[in-house]
Amino acid sequence: MRPQARSHTETPGDGGDKRTITEKDGKQETIENPKRLIYEKLVVPAIEAIQTIKTADDKRDEEIAALKAANDNLRADDEKQLAALKAGNDNLRAEFEAYKKSHP
Repeated sequence: MRPQARSHTETPGDGGDKRTITEKDGKQETIENPKRLIYEKLVVPAIEAIQTIKTADDKRDEEIAALKAANDNLRADDEKQLAALKAGNDNLRAEFEAYKKSHP
């Protein structure tokens, strides 16, 4: 459920110690000694933290890409070695079959 929209007005003459909130349905609520968010203390550190996390995430993405490339290279090498082993096996099998025919 979405929160209802609110409008804020400070009560005049009280130095900002009270704040009246008007709900979307017209209902009003007065809050004494409201707290305020200070941009520099909340948003700036949050943005810095997000930037730090993004940098770390980008670095991990680069590391993952490098590992995938290395894995692909290893797989290609494995395929070459496997093909060479199979060819060697085929040659040995052919030699063995030839030997069996010549030595009954």
